[in-house]
Amino acid sequence: MLNIYIANIDTLPFDNSEAYLSLLSSERQRKIKNITNTQNRKLAISAGLLLNYGLAIQNIVSKDLIITYNSHGKPYFRDNPIHFNLSHSGQYVLCAISDIEVGADIQKMTTHYNLNIAKRFFHLDEYNYLANLPHDKQHRMFFRLWALKESYVKNLGTGLANTLNSFSIKTDSPSVCLSANNKKSSYSFYEYKINNYYIAICSKLIMPAVNLQWVDLREAL
Repeated sequence: MLNIYIANIDTLPFDNSEAYLSLLSSERQRKIKNITNTQNRKLAISAGLLLNYGLAIQNIVSKDLIITYNSHGKPYFRDNPIHFNLSHSGQYVLCAISDIEVGADIQKMTTHYNLNIAKRFFHLDEYNYLANLPHDKQHRMFFRLWALKESYVKNLGTGLANTLNSFSIKTDSPSVCLSANNKKSSYSFYEYKINNYYIAICSKLIMPAVNLQWVDLREAL
């Protein structure tokens, strides 16, 4: 089972955002209260509401669950086997809920990018592939690869302990292929593109049936 929920934060009025905090888990409230940037605060609140919505579909009350973190900071539910992962970029928030480990990432394709970032952080094979693409394709592929790589790292839940250049992703085959330590990996990827955003979901097993749902955040209140 893999359910993906996506929402535009602009559908929710934030003139009284503090009222939304009471709908979230105490742990998430604590984290959000430490966020001073207004936009980041909106995104964090919206991601929490989207998680609530996705869990409610499973007949799970989010506030009844205790969120804890592994040694690298990946959140999980202490007393429930369900897995989740959140991401946000621009005006969108993303939530993936699954019965297996899952990683989710969304990246806004901005107008400008620097190929030197790929040279510094990506695998050498990926950088060489990007460097040989025409500029317009290079631009799109840069953000696509970034989302794919982030989704894998978030699935592992190892944070910076697993650097982006320690593995490579190839997209020029019928399905996305991941190689780590010069060996092909069994991870599967699900991709989706909306306007100028790339979404990537990473799962350890062969990708199960995927349910993608757009959510009006007002329905999550």
